Amino acid sequence: MTIDEIFNSVVPPKSGYMQGFGPGPKPMSRALRFSDQRRKEAEDRARAAEEKNEELTKQIEELRARQDGIEESLFQRIRADVQAHFQ
Repeated sequence: MTIDEIFNSVVPPKSGYMQGFGPGPKPMSRALRFSDQRRKEAEDRARAAEEKNEELTKQIEELRARQDGIEESLFQRIRADVQAHFQ
């Protein structure tokens, strides 16, 4: 018996194996290729969304810092105006 015959007696051949290559890996089905492509696209979109989220978070932090500075400046002006008014 040849190795292929022994292999086929132990592991019966299944449909879908690549013809001419003997027992071996199944070719990737169209549905599997499509789902793999969709998964990669989803990962790319998720990565882009994370980057955008980080960028927006930094912008929010910068705007909050600016707002805090503006509020402090306004409070100082109001305090100075009130003190000047009562003196």
